[in-house]
Amino acid sequence: MEYAGVTDDVEGTDSKGEDADPGGADDVAGAATGCALTRTDAGVARVALRTGRVVYVDRALCALLGYTAAELRGHPYTDFMHPKDRAHSAAVLARLARAASARRKPFGCRTAARFRHRAGATRWLQLELTVLLGAAPTCVAVVRDPAHATEPALTQSERRFRALVEASAQAVWTADAAGLVVGESPSWCAFTGQTEAERQGWGWLDAVHPDDRDDVVAQWQNDLRTLVPSDTEFRVRHHSGAWRWMSARAVPLFDDSGAVTGWVGMNRDIDVQKRALEALRESEARFFTVFHAGPVAACITALATRHFVDVNDAFLALTGFSREEVLGRSARELGLWATQPSERGASCQAGAQEPPPEAFRNLELRLRTKTGEVRDILISGEVLRFGDERGQLKLFYDITERKQTEEQLHRALQEVMSDTAWFSSQVLERLSQVRARKLERSALVTLSKRERQVLERLARGKSNEAIAAELGLATQTVRNYISAVYDKLGVRSRAEAVVWARERGVIG
Repeated sequence: MEYAGVTDDVEGTDSKGEDADPGGADDVAGAATGCALTRTDAGVARVALRTGRVVYVDRALCALLGYTAAELRGHPYTDFMHPKDRAHSAAVLARLARAASARRKPFGCRTAARFRHRAGATRWLQLELTVLLGAAPTCVAVVRDPAHATEPALTQSERRFRALVEASAQAVWTADAAGLVVGESPSWCAFTGQTEAERQGWGWLDAVHPDDRDDVVAQWQNDLRTLVPSDTEFRVRHHSGAWRWMSARAVPLFDDSGAVTGWVGMNRDIDVQKRALEALRESEARFFTVFHAGPVAACITALATRHFVDVNDAFLALTGFSREEVLGRSARELGLWATQPSERGASCQAGAQEPPPEAFRNLELRLRTKTGEVRDILISGEVLRFGDERGQLKLFYDITERKQTEEQLHRALQEVMSDTAWFSSQVLERLSQVRARKLERSALVTLSKRERQVLERLARGKSNEAIAAELGLATQTVRNYISAVYDKLGVRSRAEAVVWARERGVIG
């Protein structure tokens, strides 16, 4: 490992002490104390600034390195360092020596290096270097082992982790480098009913659903090989006896050399979310089964672009297009919405009306098939969400034959009423009998002013085009008004509407 030191900024830490020329051990100790550097976990040495040789060491430093004072004095202090750290440490001391000539007060820096203990062990030590000025400038080095400073923090961290494990509603656990579960996990025991002894090693696997065990073991062994964090989901037996879905997140732990030392993980109860998602998937599957198998022509379009996302076979049969021709295109691009009869001279889409991008019911439109045939349809729409987007479900009812029957009946009524007055009265009387059972319910129906105007003219036998011209409306608008009147009156044809109007005196 290459040297990875801490701050060694020569300009950064001037001491507040006055100029001094320490000449002995007492002066060195006093300078160290004056700089607030003396600590029970630290040793002190005085090093000649120009040569880097050790002039003085205290007992604490001798104990820290395992050498006697005689063995340390007279040697360059870098001789006791790891070979890869010597050049850097010598350069730091040289920078301090060069800066000393321009300074009037003690100054210094902080750094770190690996020192070799007499017994052969190597450990990182922190150094606080203070240059004391005078006729022969020297450097006071306070050397301490950072492990002593971190032990209380590590103890506190362990206590916090244990408190987290005990208080967590989730199952927090640890494993060694081989993947065997170790330590305690009260949350796992509370969830599964296992004892601490039962869950150790591979014992926790007994609480995993039999159908999931092979996959869980394979995933865990793969994690141990690849040493990367992983997520998995499986069923665990709850202490109540029920099987509940859990998600598991495992993360490897490494030491400074990069070797794995163990694992820490957390299992989270996701049973409610998992079952809700499964229910949603089943619901969507049922919806699409009905959507595709249903006899009613239906499509789903993206609300923003109006492009077709899905269509069923009945829609393809109605329009004459193939699925490949429809998906990804809009109804306008396909020319589905036909113009009105009075607009045949215009381009195909010039006067066409199309469904609004919102929920609606029973909108009457004219649809042009791939072969050019125009069909009368009644269409309803509902806004829905699929994935992250909003869409629109539309249902198409082909009412072409019904419209043709109504028109034929309308023309027949006109002929009968114009040719034989007495017979027209008999026809109306018979039609009145058909409407008699609905009279009481329909008595409270209220029509808007425009709807009443349309009904009056419809009852007098006027065609849609004539009503449109008389009221200054588009033919399609008249058709929509007639559809709204039918819904309010509870009737299904012009003839029934005429009877309703005569019964209530709308027309004479």
